[in-house]
Amino acid sequence: MNRGECVTSMLTEDDVRRIVREEIGQASRQSVGEIRLGPGPNTQPTPEELNRLRDDLIAHIKLHVTPPSPVRHTTDPTDPRLGRGSDETPRPQNEVYLVLSETERAKGYLRPVRGSYRHETCGTTTTMGAAIAETYARDPWHYGSTYCVECQKHRPLTEFRWIGQRGEFQEMMSPSEWPPEILDAVVARRKDLES
Repeated sequence: MNRGECVTSMLTEDDVRRIVREEIGQASRQSVGEIRLGPGPNTQPTPEELNRLRDDLIAHIKLHVTPPSPVRHTTDPTDPRLGRGSDETPRPQNEVYLVLSETERAKGYLRPVRGSYRHETCGTTTTMGAAIAETYARDPWHYGSTYCVECQKHRPLTEFRWIGQRGEFQEMMSPSEWPPEILDAVVARRKDLES
């Protein structure tokens, strides 16, 4: 995680186990200078190495992952607790966020479900809950703004870029910023799902 990067996330025990498994696999293939990060390519990590890696990862998570604020969702666009648009001054996250119903989200996604995005202005990564991520994937035009946990503001989607599952930067969140090939593919997929 980069210095100054802030992530809002809720990790389950299964998430930690998955991350540990991924880190063990990565560590078994890496070394830095004279420091050995894991066993050689033809050996298995020892139980001591696995325990050390697990403990290091848990310490890293406790230090760098911010517990999520209690954000709720609604499918009612008239809910008075909803916020609207972008913010010019810092403020907490909205009490509730509008999401598509489970039935609507289950009809299929136009884009991949991605849970993290980067604010291009400050470089901060924010992670969102599954219902919001699935709403973005089902209808990329559903939202016009999203929240940056560092700036503590809702800002236009044109300021944010998706982050893939492997940490790679992907297209901008705003469909108005997409290259024609992505936009054309999404529009075609939308027509297929609606027919």
